[in-house]
Amino acid sequence: MAAPTEQDKLAEVVEAGTAIARGLDLDDTLRAVVEAATRVTRAAYGALGVLGPDHRISRFITTGLSNEQRELLGELPTGRGILGVLIDEARPLRLLDLSDDPRSSGFPPNHPPMHSFLGMPVAGRGTVYGNLYLTEAPDGAFTEEDERIVGLLAGMAAVAIENARLYQDATQQAEQARRAAEARVALTGAAAAVLHEHDLMEALRLVAREAVRLLRVRLVAVAVPDEFAGVVRYDVAEGPAAETFDTSSVPLGDSFAGSVLLAGVSIHVDGRDASALGNFVSAKRLAGHDVIAEPVVVGEEPAAVLLAADREDGEQFTVDDQELLGVLATFAAIAVHTSRSLARERARAEALARLRQTQTDAEARRETLARVIETQERERRRLAQDLHDRTAGGLTSVLFALRRLERELGDDDQRAQLSEAREGVSAAIEDVRDLIADLRPKVLDDFGLGPALERLCSTVARRSGLVLRPELGDGLDELAPEVATAVYRIVQEALSNVVRHAEAGNVGVTAAILGGQLVVTVEDDGRGFAPGSMGHGIEGMLDRARMVAGRVDLESPAGGGARVRFEMQIGAG
Repeated sequence: MAAPTEQDKLAEVVEAGTAIARGLDLDDTLRAVVEAATRVTRAAYGALGVLGPDHRISRFITTGLSNEQRELLGELPTGRGILGVLIDEARPLRLLDLSDDPRSSGFPPNHPPMHSFLGMPVAGRGTVYGNLYLTEAPDGAFTEEDERIVGLLAGMAAVAIENARLYQDATQQAEQARRAAEARVALTGAAAAVLHEHDLMEALRLVAREAVRLLRVRLVAVAVPDEFAGVVRYDVAEGPAAETFDTSSVPLGDSFAGSVLLAGVSIHVDGRDASALGNFVSAKRLAGHDVIAEPVVVGEEPAAVLLAADREDGEQFTVDDQELLGVLATFAAIAVHTSRSLARERARAEALARLRQTQTDAEARRETLARVIETQERERRRLAQDLHDRTAGGLTSVLFALRRLERELGDDDQRAQLSEAREGVSAAIEDVRDLIADLRPKVLDDFGLGPALERLCSTVARRSGLVLRPELGDGLDELAPEVATAVYRIVQEALSNVVRHAEAGNVGVTAAILGGQLVVTVEDDGRGFAPGSMGHGIEGMLDRARMVAGRVDLESPAGGGARVRFEMQIGAG
């Protein structure tokens, strides 16, 4: 074979650069660089080793060896002998005969004979990515010209590796940001569902299902203590592995779940390690599984344990997984606390009813309702604050990270993907803010009923596409806090019913103080009330009206639609 001319060598360098610019698969690109190097130098063999995080060879691309020869050689080199010298010193190395160098560790069985050697670091921007190796020069030795040309090709290989890693990092960061945004948006839905569910077991099932979905795990279980019996019961199990999970009771003091409960600490245990659960006689059901557990703490008292087992992708749980399970444990704690509070209030109401036989039923109901609704509003405030501090704050951090990454990236496609993800996170933040406003509108506390109703109408119109016409009179901002809250919740529930059931296009909301009477109406042009309509929402409106000694009437006007009318006496006008 005739020696390549200077023009031939430059053409090979240009072709290698073109391969990198085309954005080929990294292995294909590096193979093109190695083949170009062997053609330029007329070397019999060429290879390129890419270094991994441990500074050893993690990827080894060869040319000149047949498939049969590669199979006979067995495992690829990791970086000993002369290859290790190149890794450690990171500078060009030319040898007349590899076997004459005292640093050589020899060749493995079935390795073809090799003598002359040229090694070149693949480096860029102060980072060594690997090394380019050539052996068996046609004239018995590699030249300075060979070294110069191979140096150019090694620089191109460094660019290819750096570009591939940057793209991989950007893709992973965008995917992590997308998943984080999806998780936080889903958490707002879980929070709302738990808040509206009065049955404790169903609320805990909701939390477990969300944990299965968000963590992508095979099992989530909720363990609840029975201190009188001295055991822990697995009352809830969700996920693909739930049917085969042993839900029988375990001793409170001699079990994994009981220990997490009593200690009140979160933990990650890899049960795939046979010794990890050796201290727990009753933990056989968890053996062989990767497990994270979070105590469900109400006040300072552990009330349950939330366990998740085995990610679907087979990977170990991460710190982010543990943090997400902790947020869901907070929701479970809210469900337990709300259930206990309502149970206490129900028991108190029953006791008051027995003790106050001389009081009117209406007065006793108002007192009970006032305490129950006060508890609900307190929990709404607490959850709204938690959503503001943790969920909205976390989403904002993700948004800032996406903006920074978008500014740093030069690739238009990647920037477009990040821009789309950023818009999704921004929308999620608005959804969270709407949910916070639904739970406890700060404008109601700060400015009064009038501005709060205006904000509510604006939000509902934006979400639903309905045309809302609020007409609000004077004096609404001076109403007592309990009256303002009751009116706001009645209007909120009435508008929610319109959106979900009425099939309306227009809604009017009026509120005014007339002759010592507060009159509030919500009227739509939809299909009207169905006969016997009395769901939980309407019952809630009636309860709130009774709490402030008012009344709610449901009307279906002759011209169609529906009207909810609230009125109460507030004194002289």
